[in-house]
Amino acid sequence: MRAGALVLLLAAFAPVGCDLVVGIKDVHESSPASSAVSGGGGAGAAGPACTFENAETNCGASTTCSAASCKNGACAHESAAIGTACSENQGTICDGKGQCVPVDPLENGKPCAAAAQCKSKACSDGVCCDAVCGGPCEACQKALTGKADGSCAKVAAGIPDPGSCDTGGCSGKACACASDGACRLADGQPCLVPAQCGSGFCADGVCCNTACSGGCAACAKALGAADDGSCNDHAIKNDIDPGVCDSANHEGLCIDAPCGCDGAGVCKGKKGSGCTPGNNLGCLTGFCVDAVCCDGPCNGACATCSVTLGAAMNGSCLAKAVKDMDDDACINGCANPPCTCDGAGLCKNKLGSMCTAPGDCASGKCCPDDTCCL
Repeated sequence: MRAGALVLLLAAFAPVGCDLVVGIKDVHESSPASSAVSGGGGAGAAGPACTFENAETNCGASTTCSAASCKNGACAHESAAIGTACSENQGTICDGKGQCVPVDPLENGKPCAAAAQCKSKACSDGVCCDAVCGGPCEACQKALTGKADGSCAKVAAGIPDPGSCDTGGCSGKACACASDGACRLADGQPCLVPAQCGSGFCADGVCCNTACSGGCAACAKALGAADDGSCNDHAIKNDIDPGVCDSANHEGLCIDAPCGCDGAGVCKGKKGSGCTPGNNLGCLTGFCVDAVCCDGPCNGACATCSVTLGAAMNGSCLAKAVKDMDDDACINGCANPPCTCDGAGLCKNKLGSMCTAPGDCASGKCCPDDTCCL
């Protein structure tokens, strides 16, 4: 029971000028000139001088809530903690000041410190419970079970149950309760199969709070999760390593393998994978050129990122490796159109175009009739 709740409940029984403190024993010393304590179990009136051997004779008999003793030649009484069960004077619990006082039994779900306070005679996890609830993976708190406070039930899957769930395969390790009430590994602990985990999920080699099955989701800190056992978007950009989101339908924005995660949980095309022309967002590189994810903007008229258009490899922006092809990309980009690419990234005159020198021609040859030729 919370100290504040019990103090309010028992305040009426406390002597004027004294405060109740939950769980604190109170020691009252008596002066030698005072009269002996009665046997009613109170904090006690003062008694005469005493010695240890005649403490109960001079200081009064001990009760459940108040133990008589002789301290430094004077009578003293040590009070039992608040909530201790007692039966003297028609009481039910000790008030922390040596008195056994009657208190109305608490309903299930109410905060408690001792079973004697509860109508059910069971106090578990700090609340009056409908049963003695002390087995592994059993609890009486809604925060642990999802059931109403005061109802003994199995601890929810994946939730640690300190003090009771440390048996079986979990002994000596961080443990959590499984849906069947067994103790298994807690989230973040290394695992090989889901059956080892209290949550029922094993992802990226650790017990995880969810299935974490998305191609760009991670449950291991080394892969970008906030903490081992907590599923987050894959926080590491994956443009080089083998794709982690190459599912059959290439989830996210990736329309053609290989795919990778962008560091924000989105699956996109890696360099060289196919993309929708103009959709730069579909590529990890940020550039979709000639229908492939390219390593740069590749703006030159005689540059390409596609093997089919003359690049040496998909995804790498290079000069078009083929000359004198019927390519209209630079048809008006030379001195005497029509023009084409020369295989070195420059736009020059096509065959049959007018020329004054070999360098004017993509073929590298200007014939006597002042036209580009082979």
